[in-house]
Amino acid sequence: MSDVTVTPVAPAPVSSRPQVRPEVEGAEPIVSSDGRPLLQFKSPRVSQPPVHLADLTLAERQDRLKELGHPGFRAKQLSKHYFSHYTTDPAAMSDLPKAG
Repeated sequence: MSDVTVTPVAPAPVSSRPQVRPEVEGAEPIVSSDGRPLLQFKSPRVSQPPVHLADLTLAERQDRLKELGHPGFRAKQLSKHYFSHYTTDPAAMSDLPKAG
């Protein structure tokens, strides 16, 4: 047999910080029989996303602008700026009135 020496490994230092249990916000926590918190998920709110003018056809944009009290030809101006010039800032759209 060969002379092999084994050096003992020191144990890892014990943390002085206490263990923190997660808390459930906004509801009474549901715990298991051994006192451990169970995961809770809120059901997502299901609704339609807001309608963006880019989602509409030109005719639908004209109708929508008329509903909002603007003349229908503004839809073509908005479309030109949004789809051709890639402008989303109304202040940069020089052919639209500043009011509205």
